[in-house]
Amino acid sequence: MTCQLSVLLSSSPEALLRLLSLIQRRGFSPLSVDAKSASDQKMKVNLCLRSERDNENLCHQIKKLVDVEQVEVV
Repeated sequence: MTCQLSVLLSSSPEALLRLLSLIQRRGFSPLSVDAKSASDQKMKVNLCLRSERDNENLCHQIKKLVDVEQVEVV
């Protein structure tokens, strides 16, 4: 099963690394990652993920990250 997420987070390499590490630890495989600057301090990341696991639980975990402002399933 594949899912697409849109994440708004702080514009820093560490924030992106934390996001991708969490996704991998939760058993999801990134099929594509598209990160674009939304402003000077924010970055919008669009992800296409593959897993048999529930994506709602992943969204809940991502929201707990300090750098994340918004998560939505596309």
